Amino acid sequence: MKCLDTDILVAILRGNIDAKQTGIILDEEGGAYTTVISAYEILFGAKISENKKENIEDTKKLLSKLDIIDMNYDSAEKASDIHAKLHEEGKIIDARDIFIAAIALSRGCELITRNEKDFSRIKGLKIERW
Repeated sequence: MKCLDTDILVAILRGNIDAKQTGIILDEEGGAYTTVISAYEILFGAKISENKKENIEDTKKLLSKLDIIDMNYDSAEKASDIHAKLHEEGKIIDARDIFIAAIALSRGCELITRNEKDFSRIKGLKIERW
């Protein structure tokens, strides 16, 4: 199971060729997932953009093609474990990235991202660079 991080979703919306190609490959392999956190992030971005109406429509169209994974109790507990561990190590990252990683881990997903700097700090998280 492959889970798309926010950065690839934004790149697809902006017409990035590499991101679009990755999306095509994932479609051919049976589709992809994203998290409710990433959905929030790209919807928020669309709603504060200069071209709100078109960007919101494009964002909703993209999200309608994906299965969106919710955060549940298991992922909340996993997030608290990740956050505590990173806190102890002095390697804090953004809470939304912790939530995305926790959702992916709790569902056994590989995270498709270019944010290796932050996500590589999380033990056990499988990352694929797009």
